[in-house]
Amino acid sequence: MPSGANSNYVNWPGFATGYNAWDYLTKELMPLIQGWFPSSSRREDNFIAGLSMGGNGAMQYAVGNPEKFAGAASLSNAPTDLKTPKYDGGGANALFNKRVENLVDNFGGLEGYVNSPINVWDRLPELQKAGTLPKLYFCCGSADPLIWEKYQIFKAHAKEIGLPAQFEEAEGYSHEWRFWDMFIEKALDALGIAKL
Repeated sequence: MPSGANSNYVNWPGFATGYNAWDYLTKELMPLIQGWFPSSSRREDNFIAGLSMGGNGAMQYAVGNPEKFAGAASLSNAPTDLKTPKYDGGGANALFNKRVENLVDNFGGLEGYVNSPINVWDRLPELQKAGTLPKLYFCCGSADPLIWEKYQIFKAHAKEIGLPAQFEEAEGYSHEWRFWDMFIEKALDALGIAKL
């Protein structure tokens, strides 16, 4: 994933001087790469992966554009149920909470937020039923203080809805490059991408 600059990979006119991150990847960057380099625009040749916020972005793009991606990997992140945004009232998460509040406002309130591209949680069963679900891979380190609980909640939800996704964990790893360097290789294998 390219940097999302804390935009959550959505079109956000009120972010900085305005930032259409959702449109950027599929309407600008992918066509540019496919025009300049010998790369394919066929679904079966395109995969997307990201770490941390980029993991959420990868899932948003894969679920929001299933006709473009054969698979997606989220390293150290997982979808959440957007219908009940959780705020802890301050402390270490105060900046994160403010960003979520601003995202909700960006979509005109909770209903717009729930119906935005961020909502992967509710779209997965629809794609599964339609037979258009890309191959999905999720991983997280057990010592990741930012994501581990969220990852476990989503993993339980995936089991409950019968989501055919692959999940992997590593004991003692946190939100860190040691984990991502190791697990991007595992993600490539899980998605069936041949390594050169």
